[in-house]
Amino acid sequence: LTGKLGSLASSGRALMLLRGRLHLSATAAIQQQQQQRRLHATPSVGVLGLQEKPTRVTIPEASHGGMMSKSQHWTVERVLTVGMLPLYPAALMMDGLAMNLAVGAAITMHVYWGIEAVIKDYAMERLYGPQLQKILYAVWKVISLIGFAGFVYFCYTDVGFIRVVKDLWTV
Repeated sequence: LTGKLGSLASSGRALMLLRGRLHLSATAAIQQQQQQRRLHATPSVGVLGLQEKPTRVTIPEASHGGMMSKSQHWTVERVLTVGMLPLYPAALMMDGLAMNLAVGAAITMHVYWGIEAVIKDYAMERLYGPQLQKILYAVWKVISLIGFAGFVYFCYTDVGFIRVVKDLWTV
């Protein structure tokens, strides 16, 4: 009986030691995460000099071969989209070649980026392979360039896009 109690007691001590080590390692991991958060946080002073919550420092994405990063691309898309709102009324008031070309470029880029996003979302590499996306992107670039070239040709040789829109509204 004393042998069994002794082995139970020693296994209980071993279990307590194991629990203590696990607790210490979990505590150490939490402390390490908190320390990393503090290193990547920048303190900021708010209104009236009160300390605000630290904000995380974001590392900018690397540029890919001279192209824009995803966040820069997103920002340019949004600026163009918001810029199109005052562009159309201004174009109706100031009809001319420069305005026609500005509207044409804005429409072309807006549609180009929109269909590019559709290709990315629905022609997924994991389902169709990497080649389909590349082919669709190339075909879409050609279609967009031909469309913009047609738009420019129409603006130079005919009345222009804005004049056509005005004429359609008078019908």
